[in-house]
Amino acid sequence: MQLNRSLKHWFRKHVWAAHPYAPDAPRHLRDSAIYANRIEMDDGLVIHTQHNPLAPLGAAQFVGRHLRAERVLFLVTLTWSTRSPNIIRRLASIVDIYKHRRPEHDFLFLCNEIEEVSQFLAAGLDAELCSHNALVDEFEFEIAEPCEKDFRATYNGAMIPWKRHWLAECVKGCAFIFYHNNDIPMDEAIAYLEDLRAKMPAHVFVNEVREGTIQRIRLSRVRDVVSRSRVGLCLSEAEGAMRASIEYLLCGLPVVSTHSQGGRDQFSGPDYWLMVEDNPEAVRDGVTEMIGRSPAPEQIRHATLVKMLEHRSRLRSAVERLTDGRVVLPADLHDRAYRPPHQYIRATKLIEALGLP
Repeated sequence: MQLNRSLKHWFRKHVWAAHPYAPDAPRHLRDSAIYANRIEMDDGLVIHTQHNPLAPLGAAQFVGRHLRAERVLFLVTLTWSTRSPNIIRRLASIVDIYKHRRPEHDFLFLCNEIEEVSQFLAAGLDAELCSHNALVDEFEFEIAEPCEKDFRATYNGAMIPWKRHWLAECVKGCAFIFYHNNDIPMDEAIAYLEDLRAKMPAHVFVNEVREGTIQRIRLSRVRDVVSRSRVGLCLSEAEGAMRASIEYLLCGLPVVSTHSQGGRDQFSGPDYWLMVEDNPEAVRDGVTEMIGRSPAPEQIRHATLVKMLEHRSRLRSAVERLTDGRVVLPADLHDRAYRPPHQYIRATKLIEALGLP
C-alpha cells in the first residue's frame, strides 16, 4: 500500500497530475466561487484563502501560475473539521506537487482545533491554531442597546439536515435564521424547511421563501434577531468553527452547544457556554439553565475578544517565522489585516479582484 502510494505521488509530482493534485485547477472550475483576499503588506504578498474540495489550496490553484516569479504566502483557512488522516495526507501530497513547480510559494494552514495542528505538522505541513472565527470582524457584531428579548433562543445555520434544527423543538420562543447551502439543491433545502415548519409550528422562521428560493437577510437583520434573543444555539455534530457561534458571543449572548468536532468551542467559557447532550430535552433544559445564569453580555464579549486576539497573535508570529521575518503583520491586532471581508469571488475574476499583475 505504502509503495503504491509513493509511486503514485512520484508520478504526479514529476510527470503529470490530474485534479485535485494538479497545481492549477482545470478550466471547467474557473467559474467557481473562491474565497480570496489580499492582505496589503509592503514587504510581501499575502493571500488569505480557504481549503475546499474543488480547490484544496484555494486561490493558489487559480492564480499561482500568474505569480511564478513572486514570493507569496497563502494563508489557507480550514472551514470544516479536517482531522481525517486521508485528507491531511492528500493535502501534503498536493502541497508537495505544487511547490515542486513553484518553490517560491508557501502555505500556512490555519486550523480550528489543536488536534488538526498536530496532525498537519506531523504530515510536514506548516500549520497554526488560528480559528477562522478569530478573523471575524469584531466591529460588525457588538452588544446592542437594551431591547426586548423576544426569543429565548436563536439558531443561525444553513437549511441543511446536518445542522440538526430538530434538537431545538422543545425550546419555546425559538427563532431560526437560515440560508441555502450549496451542498444540497434548493428544492431539498426547502423540503427540509417545510418538514421543520410542520414539526415546529410555534417556532419563528425568520427568512422568507420567494419563487422557490430561500432569501438571505441583511447583516443588520441578523444582528437584530440575535440581539433580541437570550441564548445562541449550536447544534451540529461536526463542521468547522461555525461562524454563527462567534457572532452570538460578540453580541453578548451565552451559548448552548451540543458536543461537536470542528473547533467552535475554542471560544467557550465556563460561565457563558454550556455543553449539553444531543437530545431536544437537554437542549431545552440547557437554554433554561443559561437564561437563569444570566451572564453579563459585556463579560461574554470581553472574554471572546481576548481569545480572538490570542489566535491573531499566533497568526502574526507564525507568518513572521515562516517568512524569516520578511513579512510582519500589523502589531495592532484589531487591524483590517486580521478582519478580511467575508466574500467569495468567481475564479475568473480573482486576478483583477486581488490586484495582481
